Amino acid sequence: NDAGRRRLTVARAYLAGQQGDASRALGLLEGLVPDDSDDDVVVATPALEVHARGWLADFGGARDAADR
Repeated sequence: NDAGRRRLTVARAYLAGQQGDASRALGLLEGLVPDDSDDDVVVATPALEVHARGWLADFGGARDAADR
């Protein structure tokens, strides 16, 4: 189902980030909208994005993600 796919995508993005692949993490999170979810894993998506964008020195993008 859609909720399970979104949760799995966030988990994959988290693992990519833990492995140091910030670009892959952002690619996986691209287009994922956490606002309409009641799943804590999916709702944490902006925090993962902030972290990955910081690694890539995209501080403007990190601030935008933090606003979500």
